[in-house]
Amino acid sequence: DDENDESHDHNHHNQTLEYLNVGFNKIGPMGCEALVSSLRNNCTLRYLKMQSNEISNAGLCSIGHGLMGNMTLQSLDLEFNFIHHDFDFNVLPDCLAICGLEELNLSRNEINDDGAEALAKALKHNTRLRKINLYRNKIGTKGGIAIADALRTHNMTVEDLDLQYNRVTCTTELNPLK
Repeated sequence: DDENDESHDHNHHNQTLEYLNVGFNKIGPMGCEALVSSLRNNCTLRYLKMQSNEISNAGLCSIGHGLMGNMTLQSLDLEFNFIHHDFDFNVLPDCLAICGLEELNLSRNEINDDGAEALAKALKHNTRLRKINLYRNKIGTKGGIAIADALRTHNMTVEDLDLQYNRVTCTTELNPLK
């Protein structure tokens, strides 16, 4: 039994892992919570790919709260995880509070205008994020305008924003350079 405890303790404090890809495993929200808990003390992880794991809204909350303040995580890929409109979008600022985060992939989820507005609010205080992928969500013009406004007036670090295949219609208010 002591040997198992020692092994568990060693994994819990792994200080060499830089890249972790657990994509396409359907770990779900509980598996996501366990994974985040095991990564909480890791100070070397730079890339975390969790696409297509059915983590849903609860998994996003685990990530937001569990990794908040992490200084080394640079890229977080949460593509196609059933993150949708009926959850507390206030967790998005927690995800952006992952201090080293430079790339966030939330593509192929079901994020709507409320989610886009929460993201825009968080972007006003984030100075590290360079790339945001929101491809194929359910963001409409209202959410697009909120993001454009945040980029135009508060955030000067985002260089790459993917809003393809959403529900945004063209309007002059969407120009982040205006």
